Amino acid sequence: MSPANSLVVVSASTVDAPAIARIHVASWREAYRGIVPDAVLAGLSTERRETYWRTALAEGLPQVYVARVDDEVVGWIAVGPCRDDGAERDLAELWALYIEPSYWSRGVGRALWQRARQWLIVEGFRAVSLWVLEDNARAIRFYRAVDFHLDPSRVQERVFDGKTLREIRNLADLVSSRNDSSGPGVAGA
Repeated sequence: MSPANSLVVVSASTVDAPAIARIHVASWREAYRGIVPDAVLAGLSTERRETYWRTALAEGLPQVYVARVDDEVVGWIAVGPCRDDGAERDLAELWALYIEPSYWSRGVGRALWQRARQWLIVEGFRAVSLWVLEDNARAIRFYRAVDFHLDPSRVQERVFDGKTLREIRNLADLVSSRNDSSGPGVAGA
């Protein structure tokens, strides 16, 4: 199956909350294995995530898109205003991007980012930030490929079951490419 042939990206609704939660947990467990303590990954709850996402989707913040292949949700992205203290009003944030692990490296993330990026531009954001665990090499490679760059002035620490991990902020400029309808990373999406 080739996602490029049957991949559709649409706005999420509350009916997508179970699939979003399932992918959220499955992706965390795969992506963060060996990075986040096993006890944290084992304790993730699809039910708690579903409750959170059902509420967020009903309230409309963040803006969430889902990727469907043959009507099955295989990934999602959440974007909205930047949540960092003191963030400028025209700075957005990529809150989350998760793909069903069996669909990694198949263009789903790029398609989701392209759609979210279009929405951010229409909404008047000039740039977008995101936080990524420093040890998540796969995610960092993806974000570099779609024009994010490291913001060395912004690093924070998160503690997971006693283990301290560093998150690094990344930025992408939206203004310089407002007239570029193809968006970053369209090839292979």
